[in-house]
Amino acid sequence: MFRPYDGLSEYKEELLQALDSDIARFSAMPDFSYRKSLAHAALAELFEEAAGGSTNKEDLNDEPPLESLQLFTQWSREESDACGRPLATQSSDRCTTGEATFVCDLKVKGLAHAAFVLSTQPHAKIAEIDTTRALEQEGVLGFISIDDIPKGGTNNPGKLPINIYGPDDTPIFSGDEVNAVGQIIGMIVATDIIIARRAAKLVNVKYHLELPAIITMEDAIQEKSYLADPWIFGAEEDTVQEELAKSNIVVEGQAQIGAQEHVYMETQSCVAIPGEDDEWVIHTSSQAPAAVQLHVSAALGIPAHKVIVKVKRVGGAFGGKASQSIPAAVCAAVAANVLKRPVSVVMSRHEDMLITGKRHPAMIKYKVGVDPRGLLKSAHLQFYLDGGYSLDMSNMVTWLAAASSDACFYIPVMRSEGYTLKTNKNSNTAFRGFGIPQAYFAMNCILEHVAHAVEKPLEEIQEMNFNRVGGTALLGYEIINDNLLDCWKECLKLSAFQEKRDEVDEFNKKSTNIKRGIALGTTRYALTHAGSAEQASALVQIYLDGTVAVSIGGVEMGQGLNTKCLQVASRALGLPLDMITIIDSGTDKTANAPETGGSQNADTHGKAVKVCCEKLLEVLEPVLKEEPDWRKAIIKAYAMKLKLQVSEHITIERKKYGIPEDSPTYQTSGAACVMSEVDCRTGEQKLLSVDVVLDVGRSLNPAIDIGQIEGAFMQGYGLMTSEEFAYDDNGKPIQDSMYKYKIPTAATVPRRFRVKLLKDSDTFAEQVYSSKGIGEPPLMLSVTALASLRYAINARRRDLGFSDFVELSAPLTTAKIISFCNP
Repeated sequence: MFRPYDGLSEYKEELLQALDSDIARFSAMPDFSYRKSLAHAALAELFEEAAGGSTNKEDLNDEPPLESLQLFTQWSREESDACGRPLATQSSDRCTTGEATFVCDLKVKGLAHAAFVLSTQPHAKIAEIDTTRALEQEGVLGFISIDDIPKGGTNNPGKLPINIYGPDDTPIFSGDEVNAVGQIIGMIVATDIIIARRAAKLVNVKYHLELPAIITMEDAIQEKSYLADPWIFGAEEDTVQEELAKSNIVVEGQAQIGAQEHVYMETQSCVAIPGEDDEWVIHTSSQAPAAVQLHVSAALGIPAHKVIVKVKRVGGAFGGKASQSIPAAVCAAVAANVLKRPVSVVMSRHEDMLITGKRHPAMIKYKVGVDPRGLLKSAHLQFYLDGGYSLDMSNMVTWLAAASSDACFYIPVMRSEGYTLKTNKNSNTAFRGFGIPQAYFAMNCILEHVAHAVEKPLEEIQEMNFNRVGGTALLGYEIINDNLLDCWKECLKLSAFQEKRDEVDEFNKKSTNIKRGIALGTTRYALTHAGSAEQASALVQIYLDGTVAVSIGGVEMGQGLNTKCLQVASRALGLPLDMITIIDSGTDKTANAPETGGSQNADTHGKAVKVCCEKLLEVLEPVLKEEPDWRKAIIKAYAMKLKLQVSEHITIERKKYGIPEDSPTYQTSGAACVMSEVDCRTGEQKLLSVDVVLDVGRSLNPAIDIGQIEGAFMQGYGLMTSEEFAYDDNGKPIQDSMYKYKIPTAATVPRRFRVKLLKDSDTFAEQVYSSKGIGEPPLMLSVTALASLRYAINARRRDLGFSDFVELSAPLTTAKIISFCNP
């Protein structure tokens, strides 16, 4: 051990053998082979340094500072005009200081607290629930289960016609049979949340274990276990098979992408407050107040007008607080109904990760025909999405995944099939992108496979196969109001792609163990969504001091919806922002509001606010001509008995523009260039640079929109690289805490992150001040990160003499990178 470094290399084999011998005692640990690889890598670096070589690794102290750039055009130059300005979100200061209130902050007299008793088996009959020890604990008020659903109520409110999400067979409580680990059996309610959680652990549930369980997608496919009939889009099977048979080149393979946890900062939360005459007030952290109202009323067996649901703000959601917010609300209401006092349900992070659904894992089988140039001619795709044990929203997620499988590209003869698998896991649900990220992942894998087969760069295959303006998407609609090609060209310039790729290739020639990759990618997201979700209501009220209050059916959950609606109201009324406020969302102000999601809420709620303001100005116009002072004019209008509040319901007009009623009205498109670096010994990878160009029309708020772009990309980056969510053989989540589940951190932010909003944009005339939706489209660009990592991995494999195409699965974790880099 005291030998000098210059002689260390002589003992390489001896030291490796000693290391293997020493760590062999840890062989029973999870991922032992990966840990062993890391130990070997550390020793190899030591040998390299001892020999005076370079590891190509930078000292952390020598790394350049992070660089960011946000480029946009402020289209309104008037200082009094709030629209188009990069303003901070309305409550950002209070959220930063901790002064903003959330559901868990509510103080209500007599408030009780609930903790869940969850299934520990994937599929079993319940033999006995022994609550004796739990109920003996001081402060415990009771155990709540399916037996406490009142007469006239239902444990399956999702099955009723009032369910605005469509039929859903998910029960609130399990009853006598459990179908997943983490399914809700019941709750312990106590005077304190700590007491409740400790007592819940004392409930002893015994099972009959004779029921079979399906855990994996492969087993579900083999057993033909489905939640719904398949979705079929495009050509008939005979037609696509004939075209495939004619193709010069056919690539065939499989792409697989895992689940993703939402990781909203505020867990599922609700406070249910009973009142007189069956009246209820429900405070919830939900994206869908109207759905909560309908489900609570159905579970309690009372009319919906007896239930008022209020949402001040939601601490993050990403789709996970749409249908998945309903169990917490119904459980709180059922408990409060039994105990005749307010009840709070605030899930712990562990409860939330066990109970709630994730992004759907997907397996995609593909067979694609191309000509020798790489032009796509035909394709047959089969999407298999893991829905869990009940429907939730899975059928629609599968629909959109299969329907969006053409992504930004044109395939003349294409067939896409979607299958929703039934497994014994908690039901998966909506997540930012709603099936489209899985489709973009699949298309990237296909294009990479095609590029490998015809020996051309990926970006060349992408560009020759773009579906352009005027083209027809797989769903049958015409692509209009789209600027994808402009974004692509602008991204090539912003990133200096050709120059950077040459630099990457030169670096890879000189470096053995550190490899770099670079790739381009695109996104095209069809908006606004036709159907029942494409509607909104707003209420605008003017008070006698001239100030204005706005209420919308949409929910503020960190995406800046409230701020954008305030900016719209400010411009429409010609008033400064400090004279306008936005009040809590509530079913007593705007009834039957669709859930907040789908990237179109500034379109719909913004339009509703704008129309309300315009109608108020129509009433006030004669008064303002005589009395230009706003405050004095309002007093005068009141004396004249004029209307000072307007409620308006809107939809998106298509007919007068010649757009079919079931077609989108515009596209939010964009392009990205990603450069990454991989340590082939340890599997570590990092983003060196990300350049994004996105078309958001005339941005209502560039600060919010660029923040959404950056955040969505990083969330997708986690899906593609680190956020592994797996189950053991018994269906129990392995990553059931934030200690085990790895999201991107500040350390994984790209060293250089540049975002540019496209300057000139084709927009739809009905859009609010020519803006476009933004929340989900940038997430699909994260597939580009995976493509850049593939570039780096391929460089390493070529050095080792391997030229075969590799099917990469997501997330592409460090362990996977090691295995691909060292075949």
